[in-house]
Amino acid sequence: MLKKSAAILTSALTLFGSTILVTDSAHASTLERNSETASADRARVKQQRINETIAAYAGLHPNDYIGLDEVAQAAGSDPLAFAVTGSSETVGAAEAQKLSTSSDTITTLTTIPGDAFKVTGYWSRVSDSDGLSLSWFANWDFKTNYRKGGNPYDGFGLAVKDLTSSCWTREGDGIWAYSDLNVNQSHRAWLKTADFDSSVFEVQDSSGADYVDHGGAWMAFHARKNCSGYGYGKAYFEHNIEGCKCGWSASINTGVFTLSYTGSDKPSPPLQKSTSLTKVSLN
Repeated sequence: MLKKSAAILTSALTLFGSTILVTDSAHASTLERNSETASADRARVKQQRINETIAAYAGLHPNDYIGLDEVAQAAGSDPLAFAVTGSSETVGAAEAQKLSTSSDTITTLTTIPGDAFKVTGYWSRVSDSDGLSLSWFANWDFKTNYRKGGNPYDGFGLAVKDLTSSCWTREGDGIWAYSDLNVNQSHRAWLKTADFDSSVFEVQDSSGADYVDHGGAWMAFHARKNCSGYGYGKAYFEHNIEGCKCGWSASINTGVFTLSYTGSDKPSPPLQKSTSLTKVSLN
């Protein structure tokens, strides 16, 4: 309907082979706003479909980065850019596959084995006629046959920086979780708190047969105009193994993820691991 209206307007303004300039600035602005809204809506739907496709594959194949990248590109994403330990630079799927055994950083030392789980982060980028969309993803994955957990539940946090609200629209987030047999356990993970720059999720780990083995989440953004520079993403997972009559609140940014435990008792020191601070182009 918008294209038809524009065609009628163009025809009406063409006299004797010369196109008359539009002097009704309000009408022209309305057409422009409608076009921008339609473009943003298409981008939003497209980004959501791509993110859900990535999540579905990552849920069933948590360590297959090459396959994940192929699925993401087939859905419409640019090649995924994976985090590399100790560097803000990213690598492609093949290199990430080689480095997957060391894709995270231990930030809290405890009696929990250092290889109990790993955390991986990656950016998805979609740039086309509807504008630029970015999604910061992160996955966690417990090692095979590792089953320890309970109350309080684990904390999983994603954060970004240098994506400003004046240039970017926050398009929501999502989370998924699976058992080691790839039984969907997404009902055992939920959003606890969020703002423009971060999302924190609670993960209901347990030691039973229906425990959560691996999962992931995303944060989505769409550019409202032409932006410039670089943005950064980071993700954290904090795991505790000794139950307690307590809960936690979280504080997060791309520099730190702090869980403050409250209650009549507290768990033994948890294990927290994170991705590197990972860069993405904003134009």
